[in-house]
Amino acid sequence: MTIDQLVSLLRNNPYSTIDQMSIGIIFDYVPPECISLYITNQGQYTPQSIYQLFYDLYNDKDEEI
Repeated sequence: MTIDQLVSLLRNNPYSTIDQMSIGIIFDYVPPECISLYITNQGQYTPQSIYQLFYDLYNDKDEEI
């Protein structure tokens, strides 16, 4: 995959009955310097404190799995 890779939407839904071909981007890339706030179900996090989100979500016991 590449940044802003274009694909046919029919590839994502092979059962579609669309007669026309559409092209869409799989995912977007946002440069880190453009992100000022992460909003999640757990709350808001600045880029400097995102480590706290991962610390809260993932426990050291997860490494044993």
